[in-house]
Amino acid sequence: MLPRKQPTLFRPGHHITGVLNIRLPPNLFFNKFNKAICHYFLLCYIRMTGCFFELKEINVRRGDIRMLFNNKTRLRKYITSIIIGIPIWFVVGILITFSPEFGKEMGLTQPADAGKAVLFGFAGQVAGNVISGWLSQYFQSRKKVIFLFMIMSILFFLVYLLAPFSHAIWLYLIIACLGFCSGYWTLFITVAAELFGSNLRATVATTVPNIVRGYHSIDLPIYIDKK
Repeated sequence: MLPRKQPTLFRPGHHITGVLNIRLPPNLFFNKFNKAICHYFLLCYIRMTGCFFELKEINVRRGDIRMLFNNKTRLRKYITSIIIGIPIWFVVGILITFSPEFGKEMGLTQPADAGKAVLFGFAGQVAGNVISGWLSQYFQSRKKVIFLFMIMSILFFLVYLLAPFSHAIWLYLIIACLGFCSGYWTLFITVAAELFGSNLRATVATTVPNIVRGYHSIDLPIYIDKK
């Protein structure tokens, strides 16, 4: 596991090169080769922990997804990890995506725009990911911060559905707050990965987010009015 006082860095190469691609002129960094080179030098600064090198010398099963289902303890941890992430994609996939429909039912004086809702929601998520990461370092606990953000998500979910407001700007502000409260994606994946040994962490860190995303493709028809 990572040392408690060491900040958790998540995919720094993708984030930084992504910013470079957006902010700099197209002829500089939109070339795939230049992006790959930049990504490589950024990753050179990330030092792999010794446990991964030691794992290569041990004859153990690595990345076998069946190991997540043939043991009750591992299966319980895996399902719990998925449940932690479901509220994030409920906010994005339902409350934000269908904000025009919710706004219509709320009787807003002007129709809500899905594009603006996504803008406010993801702006809130960016701030939430930064603050949640900082709080996890301050309190030395990811679990407490995730629980706090989930409680805040429930509260703003109730405000979203029950508060009597008539202007679209209030809807966008509440969506921004919902985005902020669901901004614990990095902590969620980190906690999920660290619940398992080094031979399964990569498998968990990739499958859990995809299952959370796929969950809403299953329950989405529940929220669609078939007329």
